[in-house]
Amino acid sequence: VTIVPAAAPNETVGLSVSLSGFTAGWNALLAANAQ
Repeated sequence: VTIVPAAAPNETVGLSVSLSGFTAGWNALLAANAQ
C-alpha cells in the first residue's frame, strides 16, 4: 500500500500491512460509514 501525504504530494510513504489486518480495518471502515 502506498500513501501520498497531502502535505507532501511528491513523497510517498510505503505501508506494509497484512491482508487480514487490512480486511479488518476495511470492514471497520465500512461499518463506520454505514452508521
